[in-house]
Amino acid sequence: MRDYVLVHGGNLSTDTWNNLTKRNDYPPGEHLGGKIWNQTATALEKKSHKVFAPTLLDEHNYNLSNHIEQICELIAEHKLKNIILVGASYGGMVITGVANKISDKISLLVYLDIVVNYCIKTES
Repeated sequence: MRDYVLVHGGNLSTDTWNNLTKRNDYPPGEHLGGKIWNQTATALEKKSHKVFAPTLLDEHNYNLSNHIEQICELIAEHKLKNIILVGASYGGMVITGVANKISDKISLLVYLDIVVNYCIKTES
């Protein structure tokens, strides 16, 4: 059994999700938050894994540091260890920050659909 923490990339509207999937999975006028992971969480839980898919704090009132702390607090509260930490889109930045703070609790980082920024040092 493993511990999974799934971090979404934003608070996608249910209208957008339903339009993209051409289904009506969720009621209109809401936001998905952590619900974006429902099918993934269910599949992992069927294999007896412990899964957490929190909704990040409102991005209009909180920042990346707040989101990193939110996930660190969830991990501490539930005494998670040997975690597979998954981040989608913006969630990739969040899980990187979490791993930087509590690397001893993380066994694997998984990045989905993220933007990677890097710089190349050139010699002059």
